[in-house]
Amino acid sequence: MGVIVTIRENASIKIEGEITLLDHAGVPIAYTPGKPVALCRCGHSSRKPFCDSAHRRCGWVAVNPDPTVPPAPPKADPAATTTPPPAAPAA
Repeated sequence: MGVIVTIRENASIKIEGEITLLDHAGVPIAYTPGKPVALCRCGHSSRKPFCDSAHRRCGWVAVNPDPTVPPAPPKADPAATTTPPPAAPAA
């Protein structure tokens, strides 16, 4: 299969396949072999270098690398789509 690296929009980098992860000093970083690895891009993960979905909580957005392609519209926040309470009856 080889290695597949997917740069996900406004999310982590997903790596699938046999890889070796090394820290800045060349020490191997343990992970579950055979399971895809999601690496943090936003810098807010508490499990660096792995993603913990902190990008969703902090509102991180990737910089669009190609200025000729417009960025994708933001996804709606499910928490923000609540129904407002009914209006009070007129007196």
